[in-house]
Amino acid sequence: MAQSLKLQPFTSLGTPNNVLADDYVHGTFETYKFKASTTNGGKVEYKAKVSTAQKDGKFFVKVNDEGKFQFPFLDKYTFQLCQRRSGDVKLHFDLGNYTISNKSWNFFTNVKTDTTLSKFNFRLGTNYFGSICESNTRLELVPGDAPILTHRNYIKKGSVYYGGVFSLNLQALGLKRYDALVGYTADKYEANLKHESDSKDTKELQVGTLTATATYFHDSNTKLALEVQNKGHKFNPVFSVGAQRKVNSDLTVKGKVNNKLELSLASKYALNRQFTLVAGFQLALKEKNIVDFSKFPPLPIGLQLETNF
Repeated sequence: MAQSLKLQPFTSLGTPNNVLADDYVHGTFETYKFKASTTNGGKVEYKAKVSTAQKDGKFFVKVNDEGKFQFPFLDKYTFQLCQRRSGDVKLHFDLGNYTISNKSWNFFTNVKTDTTLSKFNFRLGTNYFGSICESNTRLELVPGDAPILTHRNYIKKGSVYYGGVFSLNLQALGLKRYDALVGYTADKYEANLKHESDSKDTKELQVGTLTATATYFHDSNTKLALEVQNKGHKFNPVFSVGAQRKVNSDLTVKGKVNNKLELSLASKYALNRQFTLVAGFQLALKEKNIVDFSKFPPLPIGLQLETNF
């Protein structure tokens, strides 16, 4: 049901290893999430990020929030409405799955605009889900601008997986992005190499960002990871090491540190079936004043409360 809504961002190849990526809620002081769903695919979501600052003795609070409303109809189609406080509005229609030549295809369309209706982005797309291959294609039309074609393939065959995504400006015939991923997974290990472009219109290839990640699965509850990332043509890599431990069915803790001595710690605790609390913070160990009392909070800490019904 609504397979186009289950995908990651269309131009992303994802992060196969989540030890060094997810649940580090240190960028915003507080994040609140509310989710409610029905058995037939209906869903309501609300997320609010509360950031705080202190300047000249005055305390400031800024709220960025967004809401999603999703419901199925006619037993085949799904409609989703998304709106952000910034004014962005998105209407998404999943047109269901169809069997063509004994293969399953999903079709969708969406429109992105704002509350003033001053701009429109129209998108049409299709997704193919095979036993070893996933293929996604989308055409984006913006009045007064060049059409953009985006295509992504992801293939997993045995222990090897690889994928690629590119976006092409059909008017200038210039690449907007061109990403690639290749990886290998075994019982105890996983390694992958990912390239992410600079997301700029160009007819020339650019180095972009290269990320190599290796993960060791000590057991079903413990993961260790090493990551090396380099941006641009200059060799100036950032090394990160991290670990994740599932303490029990309710609590997961994780941490990472890089060669810039930036330490991040996080925990995720299920209070009950309806409420989950995520807490994380980051310390710049190279800084003279790790705790800055001129700011609020004095540590870059993040709190996230997820509610599910």
